[in-house]
Amino acid sequence: HPDRYERWADSEGRLDEAALRTLAGEWDEEADGLTLRQVEALVQLARRALDRWNDYLTEENARDFDALILDARRLLTGPDAGAALEGIRRRYRILVIDEFQDTDGAQRDIAFAIAGLLEGPAVERPQLFLVGDPKQSIYRFRGADISVWNEVEREVGAHGVVLDLSENFRCAPAIVDFVNAACGRAMEEVGARVEEAGLASRIGYARLV
Repeated sequence: HPDRYERWADSEGRLDEAALRTLAGEWDEEADGLTLRQVEALVQLARRALDRWNDYLTEENARDFDALILDARRLLTGPDAGAALEGIRRRYRILVIDEFQDTDGAQRDIAFAIAGLLEGPAVERPQLFLVGDPKQSIYRFRGADISVWNEVEREVGAHGVVLDLSENFRCAPAIVDFVNAACGRAMEEVGARVEEAGLASRIGYARLV
């Protein structure tokens, strides 16, 4: 997902020291300069490894998990996407995606492309129904980005309806009260720190009833 790192790198793909200085706010010439050189070496090593891996996949006519997602996004959002999108839209009347809190920007783009949200209201398209709980977003190690949830919530709110499913049918009232008291307070405190850090990944706590 190279788009995540664009603001850290220059036009040639090397780490952009000026941009990193701005993002860091504070910069120690000796310690941070050394760290930058070490990380830059790792980045270049990773790039060479990725190039060799992609060459291998091409030779073997194979795809890994990331390639399945990124190739699908390229196919469905590129200039020649019309035929693929038309075929998918003819086949499906509704697109239901569960556990949406564990998606990333590429997966969002795939869903939005199929649902026609990138093309305007005149497109004949399947309805889009997303289900998820941002409090359960645990797959950051696989690229899940909770800020994508926040962006999609705003986008869906502009085109449709966002529903809160807050009624609990499983737990005794005492447990629900305890969860609201403990989790609500904890998430607000952490969320405030996330917001102070300038991150887009703050989520609010929806009280259970």
